[in-house]
Amino acid sequence: MGQGTGRKADSLAAAPRERFGLIIDAKVRSAGYVLGTEDRKFLEYANYHGRELQRQGLDRLYFIVVGPSFRESDLKKLTENLSDSPIRNIILITASALMRMVEESIQHRSTFTLLDLEKKFFGNKIISD
Repeated sequence: MGQGTGRKADSLAAAPRERFGLIIDAKVRSAGYVLGTEDRKFLEYANYHGRELQRQGLDRLYFIVVGPSFRESDLKKLTENLSDSPIRNIILITASALMRMVEESIQHRSTFTLLDLEKKFFGNKIISD
């Protein structure tokens, strides 16, 4: 959706049957991601897309930032900044960890469920290799 322009997140994902949605934004930084001016933009994403997903009947919303690496202090700050938004949890995930999750879902296609994926996203956290 956004691909680096405007006030839209890079992607939204909806699991209507399971009633949860993801707001996803990717950040490319050679030295790892550091929260800076993005926090205001992330709050706009959380509120705008959060309402949009809620209108679709999704009541559990997750905000996901994909990047090369993250700091615990940025997770804490982003969690505080989005506390009044519709977001349930914030996940900072490395690109390599996301690729591993996708590979696992393909390998275990017959038993993989979206609810299993949601369990991995529950709780404000950093997911890395």
